[in-house]
Amino acid sequence: MNDIPPDKLKLRINTLLILTKKVGRMLMESRTGMAGLAIILAFAFMAIFAPFIAPYSVDFIAPADDMFSVDRIVLQYPVKDGYYSMVVGPTTPSESSMGGGIWFILANQDGTIEMDFGIKTALDPFEEGNMSISLDIADYGLELPLSEVLYLTPARGYNSTSTETSTFGERVESGLLTFVANTTFVIFDPFTETVLHQEDAGFIPKWVVQDTTSAGNMLNPPSQRKITENLWFTRLEGPFRYVTLANESKFVTYKFEYCWNIRGIGPVQNLVEMDIPITQKPLNYKFDNVKYAANTTGIYIPSTNGTLYYFNGTTNGTAAKIIQFNISSEPVE
Repeated sequence: MNDIPPDKLKLRINTLLILTKKVGRMLMESRTGMAGLAIILAFAFMAIFAPFIAPYSVDFIAPADDMFSVDRIVLQYPVKDGYYSMVVGPTTPSESSMGGGIWFILANQDGTIEMDFGIKTALDPFEEGNMSISLDIADYGLELPLSEVLYLTPARGYNSTSTETSTFGERVESGLLTFVANTTFVIFDPFTETVLHQEDAGFIPKWVVQDTTSAGNMLNPPSQRKITENLWFTRLEGPFRYVTLANESKFVTYKFEYCWNIRGIGPVQNLVEMDIPITQKPLNYKFDNVKYAANTTGIYIPSTNGTLYYFNGTTNGTAAKIIQFNISSEPVE
């Protein structure tokens, strides 16, 4: 590289200084410019001093395999046939910091029900939960076989009509079980070991289905509402629960109120009962949101020839809609 004459070098330095002063003046007059300069300087600092501020040494190489720590928790149950899939029941659905936990429920066709309580912890969740319940439906005068068992999650509710904020009740011993013993539909409190309701459904169901909110599968938990009848009277309502029993030729849906265990349940209503061909597991869809509830909450029954029956939450026994699905003018199977 050729040497630069002193006069040209001086000119270049002066030009650079003038340009630097102009840029500096522009930045000082602009808050946005100062913010941008601060960001650039911050990144420059991190790049220059990265070897000193990085949490790892400069020769660190990431491991080829994941390094997550996985703790395996084993629960022991009697070895026998006839178990249903395990049911997971949150006591404070949609809330992980309310002091609640999860009931893990394993039922068997022989009438036994095992319940283990776990809480969110870095240790063994079942040791920390420290509660197990063993039930046998024969002890309550109920007949075999036992259907699959559902867990009805507790709700956010009000202590009284004057209370402004809703809350969950008891955080541990809460939630109800519902199932069918032979042909008897049962709602059961496993913590007081009380049969809250039983009635003969008249058939042994293939499917036992609860609504999606009661199962804890929705963004919103079951929620009680305040209903103002007039300017002076306010009452608490709900949340309503929907349980459907069905086989290939018949279904029946029950509707009742349940908020907290301490309050029990409201009267159980036979919402709809019908003899129709049923091809798949019914859906009880419920979303506790006033904006959408009237249009979507209801019972969906898939039938033959691509037919879907929809019954709303206040049905008088007749379908609100019957939807026929067709592809190229052919019924969907």
